[in-house]
Amino acid sequence: MVAGDQYVLAPSRGPEPQASVALPAAPTQLFGRHAQLQQVLTLLDPAEQRSSAITVTAVSGLAGVGKTALALYAAHEAVARGWFTGGVLFVPLAGAEQDGAVGADQALGAVLRALGVRDDDLPPTFDEQAALYRCELARRAERGERLLVVADDAAGVAQVRHLVPGSPLHRLLVTSRRSLISPTFPARLIDLAELAPDQAADFMAHALVQAREHDLRPGSERAALAEVAAHCGHLPLALHIAAALLISDPGLPVATLAADLSDMRTRLAVLSCETGGGHSLAVRPAFDLSYSLLRPDQRLAFRLFSVNPGPDLATDGFAALAGVTERDARDVLSALTRAGLMREQPIGSGRWRMHDLIRLYADELSTAQAGTDGREDALDRLLTHYLSATRSASDHLGVPCGEEGAPGSSEKTAHLAWFVDERFNLVSSTRLAAETGRAGLAVALALGLVRFLVEHRYFDDALAAGHHAVAAARKFDDRNLEMTAWGTLGEILQHARRFGAAVDAYKNCLALARELADRHHQTRALLGLGNALRGKGRYTKAVEAFGQGLALSCETEQRHLEAATLCDLGAALRSLRRFDEAIEACEQSIEVFRDLGDRGGEGSALVVLGGALTEVRQFGRAVDVGREAVAIARALGRRSSEAAALASTSWALCEERRFAEAVDACRQSLSVFRDLGDRHREGLALMELAIALQGTRRFDEAIEALRECVDLHGELEDMEAQADALLNLGSALTRAKRYEEAIAVSRRGLVLQAERGDRHREGSALYNLSLLYRVTRRYGEAMSACQRSAAIFRELGDRRSESRVLVNQAVVLLRTRRFMEAVDVRRQAALLSRELGDVDARSRAANRLLAMEERVKDRSRRPLR
Repeated sequence: MVAGDQYVLAPSRGPEPQASVALPAAPTQLFGRHAQLQQVLTLLDPAEQRSSAITVTAVSGLAGVGKTALALYAAHEAVARGWFTGGVLFVPLAGAEQDGAVGADQALGAVLRALGVRDDDLPPTFDEQAALYRCELARRAERGERLLVVADDAAGVAQVRHLVPGSPLHRLLVTSRRSLISPTFPARLIDLAELAPDQAADFMAHALVQAREHDLRPGSERAALAEVAAHCGHLPLALHIAAALLISDPGLPVATLAADLSDMRTRLAVLSCETGGGHSLAVRPAFDLSYSLLRPDQRLAFRLFSVNPGPDLATDGFAALAGVTERDARDVLSALTRAGLMREQPIGSGRWRMHDLIRLYADELSTAQAGTDGREDALDRLLTHYLSATRSASDHLGVPCGEEGAPGSSEKTAHLAWFVDERFNLVSSTRLAAETGRAGLAVALALGLVRFLVEHRYFDDALAAGHHAVAAARKFDDRNLEMTAWGTLGEILQHARRFGAAVDAYKNCLALARELADRHHQTRALLGLGNALRGKGRYTKAVEAFGQGLALSCETEQRHLEAATLCDLGAALRSLRRFDEAIEACEQSIEVFRDLGDRGGEGSALVVLGGALTEVRQFGRAVDVGREAVAIARALGRRSSEAAALASTSWALCEERRFAEAVDACRQSLSVFRDLGDRHREGLALMELAIALQGTRRFDEAIEALRECVDLHGELEDMEAQADALLNLGSALTRAKRYEEAIAVSRRGLVLQAERGDRHREGSALYNLSLLYRVTRRYGEAMSACQRSAAIFRELGDRRSESRVLVNQAVVLLRTRRFMEAVDVRRQAALLSRELGDVDARSRAANRLLAMEERVKDRSRRPLR
C-alpha cells in the first residue's frame, strides 16, 4: 500500500480481533498530510505528561481518505523516536462492517490478551475486564513504561470508550469514518479531507515509480496523471486503485485511463481492480459499507442530496429539496457528516458538500430509486426555492441606497453574499431546468441572475445561463419565453462586449416581439439593438434603431423606455459628430427622467450630455453637468456610476486646463473601477488619467498608464478600446519627443481602427501619423496621411476635423517649398472655420494665412538652394 485506506473484499472473516504487538507496515511516503502528521505527533509526544494532557486522538474522514495510513505512519514514527517503551498495540475493529463489527468487550479482551493476560485469568464480566485494563496500564506507568494503542476503524465511541488510558503517560490513537463525539470520550478530533491536486498527482507518480523504477509515464504524462487524479476526486483510495490499474498494464497510456474515468456514469465501475485470490479493491464497496450503517431517513436524505446540480448545498436549500424544516434539515445533514459522507465547509457556514465520488455514488442510488424517492418532486421544490430566493435578492440589490424602500447596507451585503455563495448552483440549476423541460423556470432564473452576474463581471456564467434559457424556450416551442430569453441573452452579450452576437440576439427578440405584437418587448429590443450596433461602431444604424424605438415608446407612452432611448440616442449622435442633436436628445432624456423621479437615469444622461458639451467646447457647463452626475451617483450609492461621471468630467477639466483637478478625478475613478473589478472601465479611466497627466507635462507617467491600458484591453480582446489607447499612446510619445516609438504605436493603432471599420477613428489615427511624419521630416508620408485623413473626414461630414487636417497639410506643403499649394490648402481651412462659425479659429486662420502669403512672396524672390 502506498498510502490511503485499503479495502480488500475477502470471502469471509473471523469476528474475533487480534490485537497485535507489531504494527502493520506504514506507507513508504505520506503525501499531503504533513500538518495532520505534526498534530498527531504533538499529541503523542511524551513531553506532554501533565494530568490534563490529551491522551486520545481520533482521526476521522470519509472512506478511503487515508486515516489508517496517517495513524500507522505516526505510530511508526513515534516508535522510531523511542516514545513508547511499553509497546504499541494495533487493534482492527472493523467498524464499517455492518454484520461483523467488533464488540467493545471483544476489543477490550483482545487488548488484555496482547498485554499478557491469559484467557484463564480474564475476569468474567466486562466491567471487571475494564478495571483490569486500567490497573495494567497504571502498573506500567509506575514503571515509566509508555503504551500506545492504535484502534483502527472504530464504529463509534462505545466500541473504544473503555480503551481510554487513565494515565497521562499512555496514548490511544483511533481512526473512524464517524466523528467520535461524546462527553465521556475526551478526544482531540482530526478531520482528514482529500489531497490537494499536486499532492494527488505526486501520490500516483510515486506509486508507478515504486512499482517499476523505469516507468516513464509519470514524467511524460504528468498532465494526464493530474486529470486522472481529478477524476478520482483526489481521494487516496481511488488514487491507489487508479495507480494499480496503471501498474497492472504498464503499456496503458495514462491519457487512456483519464478518458475512461471522464464518463461520470461509469467512473465508479472503472475504479475497481482484482488483487488475486478472489479479492478485489474497489471504491463502491467502501461507500456501501458507510451507507449501510445509516438509518432509513438518513439514507433518503443522502440520496436526495445529489439532486442539487451545484457543488454544495445550503441548509435552507436542502430543507426545500427534502420538504422538511431547516432545523430538521440541519439535524440530518449533521448526522451524514458524522457518518463521514459529507462535510460542512467551512464549519458554521451552513453549506454542505459531498466528495465528488460520494456524490456520484449517491446519484446512482437515487436514480435507481427515483420512483420511490420522489426525485422529480424534490427537484421542483429545489428549483422553485432557488427562483424565489433569486428574485428576492435581485430585487433588493436593484434598489439603490438612498431611495425609498431601499435595504440597509448590511441587508444588501447579505443578499450579495448569498448570490456569491449560490452562483454555481444557480447557473447549474438554469441548465438543469432547461434540460428537464422546465423552460419557464430556466428563463425566469436567467432573468433573475442577469443583474448580479453582469454587475460583478461573471460573464461566462451569465452567458451560460442565457444560452440555457434560449435552448429551453426553443426546445419546447414557447414563443413568449423565447422572446424574453433572446432579450436577456442580448443584454448579457452586450455587457460582455460581444456586440456582433448581441445584435443577432436582439434581432431575434425583435422578430418574435413583432410576430407576437408585443410592443413593449419591441421597444426594449430596439433599445438593446441600438446599443449593440453602437458598440460595433455602426452609429448610423444605431440611430435608426433608436429612432424606431423612440417613436414606439412615445406612441405607447412607455416613458421610462423613452428616456433611456433618448439618452442612448444622444450617445450615438455624439459618435456621429452631430453634437447639437446629441445635446438636444440628452436634455430631453434628463427632463423625462426627472419627471419620473429616476435619479439614476438622470445621472446617466448627464454623463452623456457632459461629453457632448465638451465636444462643442462648452467646457464650464460640461464640468457643472459632470459634477451634478457625480453628486447623484454618490447620493444613490452607485460607485460605478460615480466613477464614470468622474472620468467624463476629467475631460472637460483638461480642456479648461484644470489639469490637477482632472488628475485627481481620474485617480478616484480608477480606484473605484479596480475595486469593482470592472477591467474595461479601468482601462478607460487609465486613458483619461494619461490625458490629464500630459497636461501637467508628466509624460513618463502618462506613457506608463497608456501602455498598461493597451495591455489590459488586449487581454480583454477589446479592439476598439485598445485602438483608442494606442492612438493616445502615440500622442503621448509624440509630446515626449519619442517620435520613432510614436510612429510604430500609431501605425499599430491605425491597423486596428481600419480592421474595425471605424472611419472617424481611422481618420484621427492618420492625422496623428501625419504630424509625426512632419516632425521627423518624412514629408511624402506626411502628405499621404494628410490626404487620406482629410478625405475620410470629408466623407463623414466632420468639417472641423477636416479643417484641422488641412492646416497640417498646408504646413507640410510649405516645408516642401510648394508655397502656392500651401496657400490654397490654408484658404480651404479658413473657409471651413468660417462656415463652422468658429470665431477664434477663423481669426487665427486669417492671421496664419496672411503670414503664409508674406512668406511665399518673400521666398519666391529667393533662389532655391
